[in-house]
Amino acid sequence: MENGKSYRIAGPGHQCKLRPFENNETELKRANEDKIRLLGELKLLDEQYNTNKSNLDNLIKSKELSDSRTKDLNDKIVEQENKLKKLENEKEELEKSIDLLLSSKDKLSDVKSEITDKISSIRFEIVGFNKDIDNLRDAILQIKQTKNDRVGRIASLTAEIEELEVKNQNEIEEIERLSQISSGFISQSETSEDEIKRLTEKRNQIEQNNYQSRNVEREKSQDKEKLSGELARLTERKETLERQYADIISKLYEEYELTKSQAEEIGFHIEDIPAATKRLNEIKSKIRSLGSVNVAAIDEYKEVSERYEYMLAQINDVEKSSAELRKIISGLTEKMKELFIDKFSIIASNFTDVFKELFGGGTAKLQLTNPDDVLESGIEIIAQPPGKNISIIEQLSGGEKALIAVSIYFAIMKVNPPPFCLLDEVEAALDEVNVDKVAAYLRRMSKKTQFIVITHRRGTMEEADVLYGVTMQEKGVSKLLSINVSEIEKTLKTKVEK
Repeated sequence: MENGKSYRIAGPGHQCKLRPFENNETELKRANEDKIRLLGELKLLDEQYNTNKSNLDNLIKSKELSDSRTKDLNDKIVEQENKLKKLENEKEELEKSIDLLLSSKDKLSDVKSEITDKISSIRFEIVGFNKDIDNLRDAILQIKQTKNDRVGRIASLTAEIEELEVKNQNEIEEIERLSQISSGFISQSETSEDEIKRLTEKRNQIEQNNYQSRNVEREKSQDKEKLSGELARLTERKETLERQYADIISKLYEEYELTKSQAEEIGFHIEDIPAATKRLNEIKSKIRSLGSVNVAAIDEYKEVSERYEYMLAQINDVEKSSAELRKIISGLTEKMKELFIDKFSIIASNFTDVFKELFGGGTAKLQLTNPDDVLESGIEIIAQPPGKNISIIEQLSGGEKALIAVSIYFAIMKVNPPPFCLLDEVEAALDEVNVDKVAAYLRRMSKKTQFIVITHRRGTMEEADVLYGVTMQEKGVSKLLSINVSEIEKTLKTKVEK
């Protein structure tokens, strides 16, 4: 398309109007879609034709099979009819024989019975033959009905086959027509593609020219923006210089009481402005460091000097006291180390003894993890009950760990026995045998220390001198009960002796 014109392209049996360029792609796409749709319809018609042909072949085969079966049935019917006639003839002959035998009844009385039985047998056979004849007649009627139905079905299928052949011929003609139309669309599509290609090249050329024009325009705009920015910068620089000039004139008058003309008369030219500016700043800094004149500086110096001497004396006293305290702390630390090492060795020895006594053997010891710094060192517990070979204490059971803790506690108490000790269910995790051992050990230690034990274990209660318990005989009212076991034992012992 050029200048809004349109073209006509002749196709087989029709004319197709080529629309403007913006619609050619749509038309081409639509033609391709029609082509694909027509090819699909053509494929579908081929499948329908093949299906109908297959159905026709099956019907022909079915018809031939039905004809063959019908012929067999007709032959069977003729055979059965002949057999029926033969049976009827035999029936007549038998009836004649029966009449003949009955007429000579008096003469043949001896064979009457035999003949009667034979007649009965023959009659039963006749009844059976009659039944077979009826069944054969019904079968013949059914076969004739089936034959008539199949003949009607064959006629219907033949008519349907003829109709399908006509429809198939029409479809083939329609396919040929659509193929011609598709060929026209393909030819039109090729022509449209050439036109589209030409117009696309022209559009690309125009877009290339537009792109170059936009680049030139962009460059000009950038140059314009740069010039505008430079103009704004120079304008701002001019205004800044004017303000600086006004500030210099104002400062010249305020600080030195000179006008511009007076300053020009007494002024001189400076060769190195940065060096002069630096020298000026140094002089100003020295003037500022001098500060204002202080008339009371002598008195202030005397006061500050006295305060300095006092503070210096205080610092010397503090340093002397600090040195003495460090010396005392060092002595105390050494003494603590000695006491700790001494007591720790005793506790370790006691722990070994108590462990063997409570466990009934085994080995146990306490050792420092850092002997070089005993005050910051940790304590390692090494214990092996009898019959066990373990590397870490975590491998022991809960009861064994509890008994080791009790052993360490008793070992510490043996160093300096306290007058009073409160124990709260320390033997809760132990079995009955170890409870009895701990209770017996408490009994031996009670000579130097008074124990109050909170417990629910019978073995511990048996070793106690006095038992205390709390009961609630009335709701909301608690009552304290006590039993002096030693006095009860004395009373029982006295009664036993009496």
